[in-house]
Amino acid sequence: MFETTKPDLGADRTQRPTKSPENMDIWPAHTAEVVAAVAGAAYGVWAAAVHNTGAITFAVVALGVASGVVPAVPIVLLHRVGPSLSAEPRAALWAGLAGVTVAFLRSLAPSGAGVAFCFLLGLIVASPTFVATYHRYYTSRE
Repeated sequence: MFETTKPDLGADRTQRPTKSPENMDIWPAHTAEVVAAVAGAAYGVWAAAVHNTGAITFAVVALGVASGVVPAVPIVLLHRVGPSLSAEPRAALWAGLAGVTVAFLRSLAPSGAGVAFCFLLGLIVASPTFVATYHRYYTSRE
């Protein structure tokens, strides 16, 4: 008696182009700024906490803010300029940043670590960082 037909939904629709895994962008556009802000804030708080020996003063807060901003700028630059570099300089820049930031935090400690110890600690951190980032950038398509 009643004949029902389903509308053909596939005929009028346009197919969305599918992205292949090679060209699919999985990160939002402002990932570099978010990573830099979080890393800079954490680093600044950590630096202020390591250096603080008593009451919170303007000098400790200024040290924390400056210590957070200084590594945040190279992080953004490495995220922006990094893909245009080859694997070796890109890995060396990340390793240098990691080594310098760790050595600086160690130098802030009230125990009075010498410059040579901080330098050695920076090298100890920078070496595996270079190996890991070089492997990542050499084997990836970025």
